[in-house]
Amino acid sequence: MRILHVNKFVYRRGGAEGYMLDVAALQRAAGHDVEFWGMTHPENDHPLALADTFPSYVELDPAPGGLAGLAAGARMVWSTASLRGLAQALERFRPDVVHCHNIYHQLSPSILAATRRAGVPCVMTLHDYKLACPNYQLLDHGSLCQACVGGSALNAARRRCKGDSLVGSGLLAVESTIHRALHAYRGV
Repeated sequence: MRILHVNKFVYRRGGAEGYMLDVAALQRAAGHDVEFWGMTHPENDHPLALADTFPSYVELDPAPGGLAGLAAGARMVWSTASLRGLAQALERFRPDVVHCHNIYHQLSPSILAATRRAGVPCVMTLHDYKLACPNYQLLDHGSLCQACVGGSALNAARRRCKGDSLVGSGLLAVESTIHRALHAYRGV
């Protein structure tokens, strides 16, 4: 089987990346053809066969200010560079399945449109609560919170769930609201 793992970072950065790299190693040991796709980053594992199709690196922690911040915010909602890049990678590698991990912000769910257009089945391992909770954690200032689960993602802005910041919480709330309205994660 040909498997394409997709994650914003393609190096052992945290739990999601460690899981992805370990699963891919097991898949390769079992005889599968495995490749990776993500964002350009100076710490990415090398060599990466599809690296020339990766979207550019963007740092979001801390978030950039000014015009760079506006561009990063737009990219969080829908990244045309990621859509184009993954479409090229799919054409070149021709996977049987795409396995997504953490694609939020730097890649955006735009990449799922590329998998749908290419007719490639896509699965996604959820390493956190991002699809239900804009701040990933189901926490509001340290207390359990499910306000966005059955309600509006704009609750995250009202409650300032992201670092007690109205701007940061608002950006995550708007991003989640748009993705929900677009059904951006359908097809997974």
